[in-house]
Amino acid sequence: MKEALGAGVDLVTAAQAALFFAEESAEVNGAFNLTLRVDVHGGLSDRRLSAACRHLYDTTSALRIRIALELSTGNLTYRFSPDFPGVQTHRVDGTGAEFQRILNALIRAPFEVDEGALARFAVIRTGPRTASVIVIAHHLLLDGASHVELAERLARYLGGARGVDDAAEYRALTRQVRAGEDRSRAADRDYWRERMAVGLSPAVPSAYLDQQARGGRVTLTFDSATMAKLRATGESRGGSSGFKAVLSGIHRCLPGAVDGATTIVCAATSQRRRSGERPVIGMFVNELPMLARHRSGDGAADILSRESARWQQDLRRRAFPFIDLVGLIQQRVGAQVPVTSVMFAYRACPRRLLSGFDGITCSVQLDYSYPVSMAELSIRFFDHGDEGSCQVHWGAQLSDDAGKAFSARLAEELSAWSRSGGRAAPEKVAI
Repeated sequence: MKEALGAGVDLVTAAQAALFFAEESAEVNGAFNLTLRVDVHGGLSDRRLSAACRHLYDTTSALRIRIALELSTGNLTYRFSPDFPGVQTHRVDGTGAEFQRILNALIRAPFEVDEGALARFAVIRTGPRTASVIVIAHHLLLDGASHVELAERLARYLGGARGVDDAAEYRALTRQVRAGEDRSRAADRDYWRERMAVGLSPAVPSAYLDQQARGGRVTLTFDSATMAKLRATGESRGGSSGFKAVLSGIHRCLPGAVDGATTIVCAATSQRRRSGERPVIGMFVNELPMLARHRSGDGAADILSRESARWQQDLRRRAFPFIDLVGLIQQRVGAQVPVTSVMFAYRACPRRLLSGFDGITCSVQLDYSYPVSMAELSIRFFDHGDEGSCQVHWGAQLSDDAGKAFSARLAEELSAWSRSGGRAAPEKVAI
């Protein structure tokens, strides 16, 4: 019989549990910190900016979460804390070096994931009528879709709108996701055991690793013709976006993509409700290992043609907990094949959110990133509706040459989908 939980306490999802333990073992501070920055132009006082942050905290239950590991049961539980962590205030002249120093310090500061606050707030005043409102939240609280909704909500609050607490919706959706995980554990274990019963190869062989490397990041941009072709290709394969086309391109460009190899790319898949209900801010994604076999002379289109139907079957079973999948993989091939070497997320969102009210303008850049990559390769692809952008982020152990070479190959491979010769222009971003 399950031990009863205390009042106001509930279990986290399996996806959150996997992330909790990944954070506990991470060697880099702030690796899973997600940043929301709203640049405000107009006459809002520091007091009003701080009040908007407080109202965001009071009405966004995910930001109030405290997670605890119960040693007696091994359960990971969460509760909502009313204790607002406060708003840090800073004053600088413009958004130059001192602004970046403060912002980087806010982003990199670690959270205490076991019972500590998992969100922090700051106002950086950059001029008499300009400021940036910063929200830093651990990935345990937010996924990519929530980043957009949180930005829209904060912008509304800065304009004076009021909201209502979403705790009931959050708790209901979390329970729904957990129930789906439990059902999938019972129904899909044999499917995934068979799916993982293949000879897996490292996506990033050890020859490409460099213990002296520091990591890096490249941003690729794709024109409207390329994006239209990627979407159309995905839709023709049973999808609703360019997810599968981009996934095929990633597999094609991996360092380990050699004849006879089977590689894994872990894709972030949503477990949200698809309805007209109010959006629920939280962390409702699960990682899914997407496998691809490689043959000599393959292009991305060949991989897509060969793997698409099986990927569709995988996606129908996306609720199977990733932490269980890792166990199945390691039972088959042992720890010598890293499961999370390559991480991939595909997100449809505008490039920028711009809102105005009473002479005040709020501007938000929505193609978010994390301070460092915990994987050898981390790819975040953003479909902005017309054009697209892709962040290729490589971790500290991948050589700089290998990271740049992968980025250049991916730019070329994805651009080839467009009959009009769409281009992907890489631009190095300092980290």
